Amino acid sequence: MTIQHRYDGIVEGNYGTQVEIYEGSAGNYAMDLYGKFQDRMISFVVHYPKSVAIYVGQCYEVDNEDILKMTWTLHSKVDDIQNDWMSKRFGFNTFKPKQY
Repeated sequence: MTIQHRYDGIVEGNYGTQVEIYEGSAGNYAMDLYGKFQDRMISFVVHYPKSVAIYVGQCYEVDNEDILKMTWTLHSKVDDIQNDWMSKRFGFNTFKPKQY
């Protein structure tokens, strides 16, 4: 994941994952993300070929590093309303700066 924080609070970047519910649902490359950062609170959305994910959370400073603690919801496309129950996933992530 790469995030750039603009002066006006907008965040842009890309997010790639190898975790998929169905083969090809996450795409084969990092997807664009767009969101907002304000008062150390952050939210962004990522659109995949067959799903969309929203992330919300907070940025903490720990040992002079910014750590993002995020909650996410993923909604996958399903063929009909009878399958809506299986279209939603929820989870948590912690993102730390990449060490080079």
